[in-house]
Amino acid sequence: MEPIPLISYSDFIVILLTALAVLLTALAIGIGIFAVFGYTSLRDGVKAAVQKQVTAVMDAKMKEYSEANEMIELTERVDALEAAIGGLDQLKNKILTGPAPREDTAASNSMVQEHVELAPQEIPTYPEQEAPDASNPAARIKPVENDNGTDDS
Repeated sequence: MEPIPLISYSDFIVILLTALAVLLTALAIGIGIFAVFGYTSLRDGVKAAVQKQVTAVMDAKMKEYSEANEMIELTERVDALEAAIGGLDQLKNKILTGPAPREDTAASNSMVQEHVELAPQEIPTYPEQEAPDASNPAARIKPVENDNGTDDS
């Protein structure tokens, strides 16, 4: 007599694969937890190492500079010198900025650059021209003559 199996082969495979999935899930959760703790401890370790190195370098570099009380004393001395000289800012601005720029443009004629005003010149008139009457604009217009000597008007 053959023994009667309690579960079938297909049921056994289903149970085995389910147990494997549960174990893999537990393993993934454990790895995630260890990863979080590992990351935080790694970050804290790196911070401590960097702080140790930077502190040593910064202490050495800061020894090159003056102390705070020396800097305060120097600024007070500079303020006293500025007050004694007076107008140091104005002098400094004059030195640094130079003269105010000219408003006219550069020209080859030096008289233009020096703002020399020239005397107005009279425009010569021809003997045929008459001085126009300023009160009568029509008087300025002369009639045009034809070839035969008569007016077109």
